[in-house]
Amino acid sequence: MLPRIYTTTPHYDGHPSVLVRLSKAKPVYIESLLLRRWRDVAPTKLVRAFDG
Repeated sequence: MLPRIYTTTPHYDGHPSVLVRLSKAKPVYIESLLLRRWRDVAPTKLVRAFDG
């Protein structure tokens, strides 16, 4: 059985987010997800500066 990395609680029902058990997730995968999401919401100018 795979470890339950992603989960939710009734408190978050209907909210567009999930909880992540960081102790069970691979850091490189979490970094990739966070960076991808940041790129979705960050201003274009900031993303260009980050990419250098």
